[in-house]
This record gives sequence, C-alpha cells and structure tokens, in this order.
Amino acid sequence: MPTMSRSTIASTLESTVGGVLDGLIGAGVARAGDCRSSAGQCLLACVGMRGGVAGVMSVAAPVDLCADIARDRFGVTDASGADPGVLESILGEIASVAAGCVATCLEAVESTWLTPPVVTNTTPEEWNVLGGARNTSVFDVSGRQVLVSADVTT
Repeated sequence: MPTMSRSTIASTLESTVGGVLDGLIGAGVARAGDCRSSAGQCLLACVGMRGGVAGVMSVAAPVDLCADIARDRFGVTDASGADPGVLESILGEIASVAAGCVATCLEAVESTWLTPPVVTNTTPEEWNVLGGARNTSVFDVSGRQVLVSADVTT
C-alpha cells in the first residue's frame, strides 16, 4: 500500500476532525498554531483501520475537557466526579466518529473497517511525542488542546 502525502493526511485531519469536534462541541473549536505541553491529566484514544485505509488514528484530550463535554452535551450532572469510564467512552466515540470520517474522505470507494477504540491515560511526555508526530493536527477547544494523529496508508 502506498503511503499518502503528509499534506493530504494533514488537510483531511484538519477539515474532517475539525468538523466532528465542532459538531459535537459547538462554538470554540479552532485550528491551533502550535502544540502546547499538557500539564494536566489526559486521555488517549486509538482506533485501528483496515481495508481501503489501513493504519491507526489517535485522539488525545485533557480529562477536564472530556468532563465538560459530558456535562454540556450529555447531561452528566457532576462531570468533575464522573466515572472515568464515561469520560473514556466520550473520547472513544469522538475518535471512532473522526476515524470513520477520515477513512471515508481518504478512500470513499473501498470499505474500511474500524477497531473498537482503546482509551488509556496518557502522560505529558506522551502528549509531547504525539504533538510532534508527522501527521498531527492540533485543535484549540475552549482554551484546551486536542491532538489528532493518523498514520495511515491507502
């Protein structure tokens, strides 16, 4: 399988994932200039792809942003004390929807199958590594960053 150009993947991440985040979160989503180091606790969701698009897509976000999404969009009354599984599910769903949209944009003709998302805690060091990855887009969401990275081929 040929590797896609960085510009194709980056522009697809920016437009597609930006649209997913904007649709879910609403106002306050913008493309960030540079990746800032994350000081707080973060979650990392990874979704595997096979078929027309093969590889992996990752989404990293601060736990407090996931808690805000749980409160604002899903009615979780005490998001700060929410079950970690709820916050992991929210980020996993964001990653799954975004991966499906990216796969469709990159290869609309051939089917791509997605794995269920795997969500783990991530460290500031891992955040910095992801922020420096080759195909990463950084979004500013209400003053906090969301990192999206894809290593895919078609």
